[in-house]
Amino acid sequence: MPNNPIALNSQLVLSELDTDDKIVDQFDYRIVPDDEADAAQAWYPVSAPTSQDLLGRIANDIVETTRDGRSVRVRVQAHEAIVQR
Repeated sequence: MPNNPIALNSQLVLSELDTDDKIVDQFDYRIVPDDEADAAQAWYPVSAPTSQDLLGRIANDIVETTRDGRSVRVRVQAHEAIVQR
């Protein structure tokens, strides 16, 4: 797993955690330019609050953010920078 910071065009695997740090849900999350966002593909705009909370973080960081309108804690399980061609 790379330790480079999360940035635009990062493909992530995130785990939502409960209060005991047990995984409640795991999901994909890709940070893309605003005009490429497509929730059906799990591509989220860089301007979204969750994306903003994740920028600059690295794998294994735990981040307090929102998901589906509620406060959650997520762990960055995996991170890959997608190279644009």
